[in-house]
Amino acid sequence: MVWIVDSIDPNERMELQGQPIRSGEPVLLRHVPTGHYLAADASKSFKNDFGTEHEVSCHSFHKINKTQNLALETKGALTADVPSRYQGVENQWCFELAPAPEFDRPIEELGKVSTEELISQLRAKVLDQSHLGLRRLTRIFKAIDKQGDGNIDLDDFRWAFIDYGFQVGKEDAAMVL
Repeated sequence: MVWIVDSIDPNERMELQGQPIRSGEPVLLRHVPTGHYLAADASKSFKNDFGTEHEVSCHSFHKINKTQNLALETKGALTADVPSRYQGVENQWCFELAPAPEFDRPIEELGKVSTEELISQLRAKVLDQSHLGLRRLTRIFKAIDKQGDGNIDLDDFRWAFIDYGFQVGKEDAAMVL
């Protein structure tokens, strides 16, 4: 597959073709054969080893912006094709760089922590930050409890850690739980 990186602003797309992309700056990824942009659908999500992910497709979530089209037509610019329209947030992507050179390791090793480290990091992030630690912990528990029955199973507990940025195996999650 061949993709073209476009600016999110349709008025700058032609001028910025071939220019370097800054890390963290939103861009559009256009599929060359179809002309549609890569999109992520947050309503269709699933869990894998990397955490919660969303379904990805080639679909332009363009906005019908009549005033923009009229302004462009006044200037003599094109308005009929998809690349000249503003795209929705579903089509916006960012390229990110690692925060430090020590992150240049296999993905399995990046978030690995011992059970003791995990508990101390949780304590620091959840309980020790303020006098509202118990309330914060209650909110986290309710977010993990998908069924709302007051019970958390091992998989939900483990996925909560993975979504929070910790690479936790089933054995470690069972020990903490």
